[in-house]
Amino acid sequence: MQLFSSNKKYMANWYNTSKSTWQDAKKSIQRSHFIPPVPTCWSQSDLRLVIVVCSAPQNFASRQAIRATWGKESRWTKGTRIFFIIGRSSQNITDMFVFTEKQEYGDVIHYDFTDSYFNLTLKSVSMLKWVTTNCTNAKYVMKSDDDMFVNVPVLLKVYCFQMCLIF
Repeated sequence: MQLFSSNKKYMANWYNTSKSTWQDAKKSIQRSHFIPPVPTCWSQSDLRLVIVVCSAPQNFASRQAIRATWGKESRWTKGTRIFFIIGRSSQNITDMFVFTEKQEYGDVIHYDFTDSYFNLTLKSVSMLKWVTTNCTNAKYVMKSDDDMFVNVPVLLKVYCFQMCLIF
């Protein structure tokens, strides 16, 4: 049984394409940078949990819904910070709205790469890069999406229960 084509030209093309794609992705991760201003969580010394929500530039309504519901600061979320990570939009007008949102809320991590389905891995790696650089005092990091609901009080109860068992 033959899994690959015996056409050597096709195989060489497949190898070169996949190799260059991986090299391009590696270069993108190494040189990816934020679009200022960059939010940080250095000022919060008792930071237990950082939740980074992957979002698309055009999903402003989803980000607002999170800010108004489970992302809203309360006594339950003390020691918890929520940030949104997005890439560049293909439309300049959307990027202008994102810039305004960044100024108003201070919780948007805006990366200089095209926000697309094919860049989801780049977005996740960029999120980890941002956390290790800007939230070194965080004990835990959680990645979520803007179409998810996170029950933060229950999450923190489980966290506290596990910490009480360990210590």
